Amino acid sequence: MKRLTLALTVLCLSAVLTLSWAQDKRNFDASTGRSIDVLAYCRKAYGDSAGISHTRSTGNSWRCTLGKREYPVDMNAVCKLQYDATYSARLANPADSYTWSCNSKEAGSR
Repeated sequence: MKRLTLALTVLCLSAVLTLSWAQDKRNFDASTGRSIDVLAYCRKAYGDSAGISHTRSTGNSWRCTLGKREYPVDMNAVCKLQYDATYSARLANPADSYTWSCNSKEAGSR
């Protein structure tokens, strides 16, 4: 019973984080760059069971999670994978992990 409760708690927490992140993505200001899909990167790098974690108040805190293990995320690699090699990551506010964007080097920083 404890395992089921723990599993449901983890599932609910993941859903809340995903929904809050999706809401932030919907409110994304396109003039600052393109959105970043950290979960897609983590799943590509570590498999479909990978997840994500971060501390909202720390910009460079994104981690891929796999079981109890955590791996730091290279945000430039996320942009390159999601868009192409001309994109790099930009953190607008070091105190907010939701302010990352992908910006094209060819188009210049927006």
